[in-house]
Amino acid sequence: MTTTLYQQLYRFQQELVDKLGSPDIPARLIGDEMGTGKTYEAIAIEDRLRRTHTGTKMRTLIVAPWSVHETWKRKLIELLGLKPADVVVIDRKKRTTFLRAVQLGQAKYYIVHYEALRIADMQPLQRIHWFHIIADEIHRIKSPKALQTKAFKRLKAQFKTGMSGSIADDRPQDFWSPLHWARPDLFPNVSTKDPTKLFVKDWCETEEFEGRFLGIDDDGNELHQMHKRVTGMRQDRLDEFHALIAPFYMRRLKEDVLDLPEKVFSPVHVTLYAGQQKVYDQLKREFIAWIGEHEDEELRINRMFVFAQLVRLQQAALASLMFRDTGKADRFGKPIKKVALREPSAKLDAFVDWASDVNSPVVVFSQSRGMIDLTAARLDAAGARVGVYTGGTPDKVRQQIIDNFSAGKLDFFLGTIKAGGEGVDGLQRASSTMVFFDRAWGPFRNKQAEDRLHREGQKSSVQIVDFYAPKTVDAKVRATNIRKWRDLRQILGDER
Repeated sequence: MTTTLYQQLYRFQQELVDKLGSPDIPARLIGDEMGTGKTYEAIAIEDRLRRTHTGTKMRTLIVAPWSVHETWKRKLIELLGLKPADVVVIDRKKRTTFLRAVQLGQAKYYIVHYEALRIADMQPLQRIHWFHIIADEIHRIKSPKALQTKAFKRLKAQFKTGMSGSIADDRPQDFWSPLHWARPDLFPNVSTKDPTKLFVKDWCETEEFEGRFLGIDDDGNELHQMHKRVTGMRQDRLDEFHALIAPFYMRRLKEDVLDLPEKVFSPVHVTLYAGQQKVYDQLKREFIAWIGEHEDEELRINRMFVFAQLVRLQQAALASLMFRDTGKADRFGKPIKKVALREPSAKLDAFVDWASDVNSPVVVFSQSRGMIDLTAARLDAAGARVGVYTGGTPDKVRQQIIDNFSAGKLDFFLGTIKAGGEGVDGLQRASSTMVFFDRAWGPFRNKQAEDRLHREGQKSSVQIVDFYAPKTVDAKVRATNIRKWRDLRQILGDER
């Protein structure tokens, strides 16, 4: 007797399919924690929906980060017994071929990435009434005013499935956009200026804070523009909120449903070389001086500049910096310089020394593509077998790198957190050791990256090694809620 996909699932996965896989539920959100097999759950729901419907043009659209397109194609073919021709994946350089296949109905499944949806050429996807839309990493639509969010929400489907291990990161209001996509009747958009307004009013706790300085009143008091910020969910309505979304939303933590080994965190303190420290200190002084010049402005106006400078400081803690003038200036009149990383690098040297005593494959992450390239060059020169997985890695070889590492054909998997820290599966079959040269400013991205190894199929405790430079932003990189100028000063180490 043939084993069905449903029968191959873990019991906790079957429970989700039983609850959310009914054709009576037009839209569902899968919030199971990263590493629990949400892809299997979504495909099992797709299989169940198709078994209850018949039709000649039941086309399913899968929207997912393009780094996992080949993974999705492989799992669809394997789990549903499809032919390769049944699944069409967009080629970022040949979008017309993908659109032609869609319009002619040449396949059952079509896979596209979020960024492509905002391109004018892709508007034909909005004229199709899809059988099912599966949105992998649906937190990608958390910004309601983003072009890709608007384009995504114009897609029409009989059934919808959204999935993410953290639909709302550290901002409760980010939950609104996926909820609105799934159930606009329960979470309507009542304000074009602020779509989350009603959601925040009904379900979130807020506090007022002072913004831009407006002047002095007749009594000599300072006047400031007042703003509200979300501080969390309303505790007095939390049970009511959970009851409201329970019919179409389900979330389980790994620790509750899987017998996974522990994570072990091992920081390695690295003292920067004198030249690196000198550059770092100079950048820090310039940044602090800039903060002093702009403290009478609203921080949100300068937020992009602020994070650009914080990233620059992170780069200075990674390796030596080489600056090149671009001939352009930012909106403050300051020259824009292009930065490249080069040796010497105290962290890279410390890593190479550490790696010489490790006899098993290692996954290495950094925010910086330059740091990954430096590391790859050093390891290549030492004769190590290396796979590089960054934004510059060609689509066609990405899955091959994952497969080679999983099969033990590579010693190191080197990736940027943005490219390799999301959606990649299979690394846990070869490694239980992960290294971070630096961390992302969002805790969700860091956890996503960690869970490339700490997931279903991992047999050993996962060792996570952070190469950490004291007296740099490495110490405060997780303090992502930068809401006041004082917070910035604390992150920079200017206040204790």
